[in-house]
Amino acid sequence: MRNLTALWLAMLFILSGCATLSKDECLAGNWRNIGFKDGANGYTNSRISEHSEACAEYRVIPDQVAYQRGRDEGLRKVYCKHGKGFDEGRAGTTYQYVCPKNLEDEFLDGYISGLEARREDLTRDIDRKQDDLFRAISRQRDASRIHDEKKRKKKEEEADDEYKRLESDMDTLRNQRNDTEDLLNRVRRGYSRY
Repeated sequence: MRNLTALWLAMLFILSGCATLSKDECLAGNWRNIGFKDGANGYTNSRISEHSEACAEYRVIPDQVAYQRGRDEGLRKVYCKHGKGFDEGRAGTTYQYVCPKNLEDEFLDGYISGLEARREDLTRDIDRKQDDLFRAISRQRDASRIHDEKKRKKKEEEADDEYKRLESDMDTLRNQRNDTEDLLNRVRRGYSRY
């Protein structure tokens, strides 16, 4: 019985962590402000459905008109700007095409610049890791020249571990750069100015 109660409490904790709004936010019902925050963060229209689910247990129904007005304002005043586009691109975030057509060019110009900056950053990181990898190979060779067998094995293991870690880091960076390049190409193909 105790295990069942603990399991039930754990499930409640996990599910409550998934809610988009707290009980207080649902009950306060400031839907225009909630919409503004969602717009400022680039959420799609489907976000209100998640809020509806979060507030259903408190018997609160979102005011969709106030929410949409706030979301539109958040998109217009905060999200759909060149600087925000740059930040989203540099972070490697996938754009959900939420900006109104009259603001999309400004956002996408920044977004593409951000993706290009991300690609350059990742390329520099890969180059640095490559240099680290060459140094690790050198340490592996140096370790093999140690005469004391116990010390040699320890140094070889350390050098091998470092080499494997660096190789893994390089693979991760290459994958991120490839993903960024793919995203950049998809956006450019869909964006008439490029």
